[in-house]
Amino acid sequence: MPVQIDTTPFSNVIKKKSIGVEPTGAVFDKAQDIQIELMDGDIKPNETFLEFKKRDRKTAKDVKEFIKKALALTTTQWDKINETIDNDVLMKFGMYMALALQGAEYKSYQEYVDFITQQAEEDADTDPKSLNTDEEN
Repeated sequence: MPVQIDTTPFSNVIKKKSIGVEPTGAVFDKAQDIQIELMDGDIKPNETFLEFKKRDRKTAKDVKEFIKKALALTTTQWDKINETIDNDVLMKFGMYMALALQGAEYKSYQEYVDFITQQAEEDADTDPKSLNTDEEN
């Protein structure tokens, strides 16, 4: 059964509000790979900045290819999206789509963005580095 992917971030190119994507084994596997790549995005302790940037660039290319293939976009459609949509939106959309194809239930891309924004705010509130304490004095 196809998973409906909210395509409103690309409404300037895709005239549908959503596209059904069949979570075949290959699509599911790629969704997991994309999720792992995006979650593993921080620089590693023994990694040079150049190595990090190369890995980051590969991740961005992989995410964009995943979006294009999974949504069955034409080259013309994808080129227009890639030229007009902010890269941060594309990366978030890639994660939204990867999670949705693995069974996460978001009613829309915006619901996913709201969720991760809330999580980031909660994490910042509980991050020990962000707490002001007088214990060091």
